[in-house]
Amino acid sequence: MEKQGLLGSSTGYGSVHGGDVEAGSVRTAAAAKDSNSNTTTTNTNTTNSNLHMRSRSRPWTLVAAASAVFVLLLLLLGSYDDSVDDSDLASGAHGAHGAHNSGKPGKGSPHHHRHASPSCPVRLPQVHPHALVTETRARLASLLPPLAPNTSIVLAAAPRFLRPESDMDLPGYRQTGNIMYLLGPFFVSDALVVVSLPPAAPTAPLVRASSSSSASASSAADADADAAANNDSADAGPYTEDPTQRLHIEIFLPVLTQRQAVFNRPPLEPSVVRDMYKVSAVHSIANVTNVLAGRTLLTAGDPAAIHAIVANIPSDLGFPAPGTAFPPAPPTPPAGPSDAKPVAEPVLQVTYMRSLDNAFRFARQVKTPAERAHLTYASQVAAWTHAQVGRYIETHDSDADVMETTLASTFEDLSTVCGARLQAYNPIVGAGPHSAVLHYPTGESEDGGYTPITRGQFVLIDAAGAYQGYASDLTRTYVRKNAWTPLMRRVHNIVANAQHAAMAEFRDGNPWARVIAASARSITQQLLQYGYLKGDLETLLADGVVFAFMPHGVGHRIGLDVHDPIPLPDDAPAGVAASSATTDADKTAFVAAMRDHGIGFPSALSLHPWQTAAAADLVLEPGSAMTIEPGVYFIPYLLDIMKNDPKMAGHINFDRIERDGLVKLGGVRIEDVLMINDLRETVVITKPSRDWFV
Repeated sequence: MEKQGLLGSSTGYGSVHGGDVEAGSVRTAAAAKDSNSNTTTTNTNTTNSNLHMRSRSRPWTLVAAASAVFVLLLLLLGSYDDSVDDSDLASGAHGAHGAHNSGKPGKGSPHHHRHASPSCPVRLPQVHPHALVTETRARLASLLPPLAPNTSIVLAAAPRFLRPESDMDLPGYRQTGNIMYLLGPFFVSDALVVVSLPPAAPTAPLVRASSSSSASASSAADADADAAANNDSADAGPYTEDPTQRLHIEIFLPVLTQRQAVFNRPPLEPSVVRDMYKVSAVHSIANVTNVLAGRTLLTAGDPAAIHAIVANIPSDLGFPAPGTAFPPAPPTPPAGPSDAKPVAEPVLQVTYMRSLDNAFRFARQVKTPAERAHLTYASQVAAWTHAQVGRYIETHDSDADVMETTLASTFEDLSTVCGARLQAYNPIVGAGPHSAVLHYPTGESEDGGYTPITRGQFVLIDAAGAYQGYASDLTRTYVRKNAWTPLMRRVHNIVANAQHAAMAEFRDGNPWARVIAASARSITQQLLQYGYLKGDLETLLADGVVFAFMPHGVGHRIGLDVHDPIPLPDDAPAGVAASSATTDADKTAFVAAMRDHGIGFPSALSLHPWQTAAAADLVLEPGSAMTIEPGVYFIPYLLDIMKNDPKMAGHINFDRIERDGLVKLGGVRIEDVLMINDLRETVVITKPSRDWFV
């Protein structure tokens, strides 16, 4: 039985449905408690207006609120000490390997393998130095198409974007996923990474020089998430080969002006970069044409990004002269169209190759053991952070201190305690009707973001940090002051049951379409049971009525990107982004696959592109890492569309939805990250560790 520790029993952690499988159902347990509160949800627009007037006349209220949040953060950070025993399972290690995971700073990733604070209870992944890139490079090398002699693959580092009409960088620089796949965390912009196949590259599977004793596997349903997620990589000894043996990698570092070197960072020493990232050579970008002369150059990305880097190598490295505008003013445009300046020929001739692009995408689709350890750690950090913020939402007395913007900032602060320096995506915190806005832009409105969240409102938080580039994605829907009403419990239970049904289909060898179908069937059946739909279940499924209440996919791949790329179909246009790489053929294949399970789509809605491509031919296998995130939302705009669709209008009981006041409630989403490990077990890696609540 769980002790009432930091979170207390009201959060429901440890009382998850379905045999302790699904962390997202913790709110179901909390919702099962009887509540006598039938408090009507506060009208958000009225509250916004009132706060706006108060903020002008009494600015000290915002200061007080910020101070309270800061005090909360200090209290939370002091709630844990640094003691961690071997029962803590938060590293992605399994069995005997977990005994090496002390939770103290030590050997691990070559980059930044230590806690920012001893208050974080989640133990760091115990991955041998350079194991991550050794594994990812070996996997990519095994999937690359045959390359002609003297051929190289060129990848462009992500640029640093400036604020419009400013010389200031936008915050949160993020490198491209493909470069991080090869190098690990690499935060240099305007660089090129060039990959070649060595003449005598090894092709046999990786072998470790030494390994720990083999660990026996326990059932994933009874094991903590990180213990079963990865059963063969943590602290298992070095590999017998150097990371440079499978792929010959060269880095071309940017040329820095004096201003960049002084204001941003000094020039990097090539030998240090070579050793840090385990590459074969490091050059200056100024020498790129000489070094690559005579090679056939291909890319898995956009050739224009490579051309932009090479064409903008600075020639004047000194400080700008006094009085010079910064950034420099653009040249005066020509007087007439006949004087238009011709486009310069690119310095490097680089060709996009679809099969190269797909090699990276297929490589990243199945996670290596070290990748699984990093994903597990990021997900455990997200689970711990959600637990802290959720407790605050449910128990803090003063409404004036609980606001969307301050909750989002507190979530980010707590994530950094565990080394999740960057968020995997902008935190989504939506209260009341805002919880039905799928990607609600938290904090973009001064008034809305600082509106106190009152008792009995849904608070949806979709937020997670990233650890060394690897993202998590976790959503919970809380209720302010834990004041659940029977109607709120009903809606939340619909979603929790749908997630449980989908998780039951997330098994090795199953097609992803079965996961989607299980979720859709569960939601439709329950909405029909409660009188929100009318008609026959199979007809409702065939007509796709569920997508009027859950207008998004049930999940997606996750890894170095929160929406990891999907393999491109043969007829997709070159350079197309993963999120839009769907053709009519893909849609047809997906619709056919779903109809095999009795699920259709409403004609009033467009199919979500990545959902169709991801589900058309994906089969789950060891190394698969995906989210499962069903939701039920009552979106006025979407309901109006359905009212005007003859087929949908007959299926939906709009009068019942209006009578129950569901639009005021908003929506519910529950999201977790699941993996399939090498033992072909399904593991929920966002499930909270039992030891956090002792």
